[in-house]
Amino acid sequence: MKSKRVTAGVVTALLLTALAATGMPAAAANTSMQASDQLVVGSQHSTDSDFQNAQTLTNLTVDGSGESASVNLNTEQATFRDGFEDGNIDDWTATNGDKSEYSVVSSPVADGDYALQWTGSNRAVIRQSFTSDSYSELSFAMRVGDVSDGADQPFVGYEDGSGGRSVSMRIDDGSLIGDAGSLVSHYGGSNYEDTGINLQDGTFYRIVVTNIDYDNGTFAIEVVNVDTGSTVGTASDISFYDSGVTHISEVFVDYAKDASVDTIEVGAAEIPTAATYVSQVHDVTAAEQAAINIEQASNVSIEATVRTDGGTTLATDTFTSASNHTLNLSDTSSSQLETVLDVTVTGENPQFSLADESILFTNHQPEASNLSPEDNAKLDSRDTTFTIDVSDPEFATAQGDSVEARLFVDDQQVGSQTVTSNSTVSIDHQMSEGGPHTYHWELEDSYGGLTTTNQRTINVPSELTIYNVSAPGQLIDNAGEVELTFYTYDESNEVFTRSVSDGTVNLTGLPVDQEITVTANVNGYYSRQTIIESLYQQQGIYLLNDSRKAYETEFKLNDNTGGSFSKNEPRIIIERALNKSGNTQWVNVAGGRFGVNNYRTTLEAQERYRLTVKNSQGDSRVFYPYDAEAAQVVPLDVGSVSAEAAGGDSYTAEAAYRNDSGTPRVSFEYVDKANQTTSVSVHVYERGNQSNQLVNDTFTGEYGTLDLVWTIPENSTATSWVVEYSADRGDNTPNGRQIVGPRQTVLDQIPVWLKTIISVGSVFIVAGLFSRANGAIGGVITAAVGGMWWFVGFLPASVGVGVVALSFLTAGMIFVRDAGGGYL
Repeated sequence: MKSKRVTAGVVTALLLTALAATGMPAAAANTSMQASDQLVVGSQHSTDSDFQNAQTLTNLTVDGSGESASVNLNTEQATFRDGFEDGNIDDWTATNGDKSEYSVVSSPVADGDYALQWTGSNRAVIRQSFTSDSYSELSFAMRVGDVSDGADQPFVGYEDGSGGRSVSMRIDDGSLIGDAGSLVSHYGGSNYEDTGINLQDGTFYRIVVTNIDYDNGTFAIEVVNVDTGSTVGTASDISFYDSGVTHISEVFVDYAKDASVDTIEVGAAEIPTAATYVSQVHDVTAAEQAAINIEQASNVSIEATVRTDGGTTLATDTFTSASNHTLNLSDTSSSQLETVLDVTVTGENPQFSLADESILFTNHQPEASNLSPEDNAKLDSRDTTFTIDVSDPEFATAQGDSVEARLFVDDQQVGSQTVTSNSTVSIDHQMSEGGPHTYHWELEDSYGGLTTTNQRTINVPSELTIYNVSAPGQLIDNAGEVELTFYTYDESNEVFTRSVSDGTVNLTGLPVDQEITVTANVNGYYSRQTIIESLYQQQGIYLLNDSRKAYETEFKLNDNTGGSFSKNEPRIIIERALNKSGNTQWVNVAGGRFGVNNYRTTLEAQERYRLTVKNSQGDSRVFYPYDAEAAQVVPLDVGSVSAEAAGGDSYTAEAAYRNDSGTPRVSFEYVDKANQTTSVSVHVYERGNQSNQLVNDTFTGEYGTLDLVWTIPENSTATSWVVEYSADRGDNTPNGRQIVGPRQTVLDQIPVWLKTIISVGSVFIVAGLFSRANGAIGGVITAAVGGMWWFVGFLPASVGVGVVALSFLTAGMIFVRDAGGGYL
């Protein structure tokens, strides 16, 4: 069996086991853990293709395939040899019957990997030709399944190409000479000569034909048991089939029922006195040692030399026994080395077999640096990116290297990446459960070098803090036992209850990356329900002290979208502007899912709120402002998304005045079908009185759809309102200006696109009305016309500025024309 050395990976594992058993640290506590640098194989030749591509193979043969291949002394140099190792009989010819009656099989075999077996049901004669000569030695291996089968048995013979047959051997099945299992010689047509050698069924025998006397037509045989190597019998002076045969040029197989034939050889073997092997070039930088794995060595002397491809000798030694020999190499700057084996035969029956040969170097472990997240980091997003810088000294060597970086979170592998140069490895992983977690990396190179980083701790939000909404920085930690109920909306629909008295709730075990609804019941505070879309986004709830004046408000969803909201789990999020740490920001203070399109909660009186209605499809509508001034039912009208804007734009903006429910309102709808808008700024003020404004705010988010509604104060219900907006859409900044109100002029009702055509066209028309005689006046009037259209709000801001600029440009051109007396 072909032996192999212990691989570098196994050595690494043994080393780490030894370190653990002795209690020795694998690395200092503040560094990553590494296995020690060690000698590993940088280049190895061990397969049939490696050996066959050697620079020199003199008197050597390559036997076997793949990793089972070996280089052997060629002691079998017959003129013709077929061991069927090519896996077929394509070069054999059928002269009687069909050669498909035979197959090349992998079992049973006498030697090598294949043999010829009769697998059909009809007689077939196949033959092979070779160089015609008066050969002195022939041999073949033969096996039968049952020597007393009662039918014709294997038949191997040799002919001269003209029908003259010399050696013709068969195994008696009891019908030839009445001695089943006896090896007989066929001669003179139907005569059989008993050799006196009996064969056992199921066993391969090699029949060696020697002392071939062409003058007298006789030969001798020796029969060897292939399994044991022992001679089971000999016979001499056996007659040719035909007399007068002077040469041999063909071998044939016939009557091969239930039989196998293997390794047919013609011609005497000549044992060489020397052999040479020069390997392919090994590409290894900083080589330190060579290993030469000799499986068999008998009656031979092997001089081993390792040299550079330029011929400089680095080490040499002589071996006479089988072993995995090693040679220490002298220093060299060359990365191209070759192994040379000069084999000298020193006695009879020499044996030499090379299993593999290698060049070794000291492998350095992969190195880790710049890990992220930092130790004890607090995560603010479910999607966490873990990064590590990976380097390895062997990346730049001739042998090269690759490193697999494996990420473990809570000791479970969650991803891996392989690099072949100094690189930053990045793996994304979703952290979905609150509380502390650990992570570490394993870096393993292709030579088995392993580096394991120290564990780091990362913290996923797992606490919910209860605040007083009227004093946002005040923790509610003095209200006694607090009971909170959490509802999840994943497939489990689980309900969790937590009780707490210090104002901080431990949510370890709850999902942090999905929506949960919290119901809080605290003595001295109104019961409140809050939707937390993700603990990553919000880790606090805000309760209203029952000493504060408040109104119970019922929000009623009026879905005018055809059911896209009411049929898709609608919920409301109520936000209030709170001052936290000196910064005023909108904070989610209440919310829940609509029940039969209604949602009730208690809101502090005389406070302003922003309402957002969402569905499970990701659509949303924003209603702002809402002032809690009475206990009432508040309709939330959700309208349909506007049609696509003219010109193929994927965003639209539309302002409107509404009074369909008896409460005058101004609405603004912004739709971005590509979801590329990150913020929308809206300013709504009284026409002619900018100090009287309904809103001047910026709404951030990934829109989507932004639907805003403002209630008009009672003292301003007859007022017209200017709605100005601008949006941040990456490289594009949509903006516009519209006028809405109960009494709009005819001009106010003209579509924006038509207003643009009228205004721009009028500038050119006015400019063309003036001749050279009154061109100066025309320039002034043209500019004034452009400015007028913009001032009265007839144009969106972006277009208006362009028209004014165009007007002044046109006026200037008129002036130049008149001053120069030329033409435009």
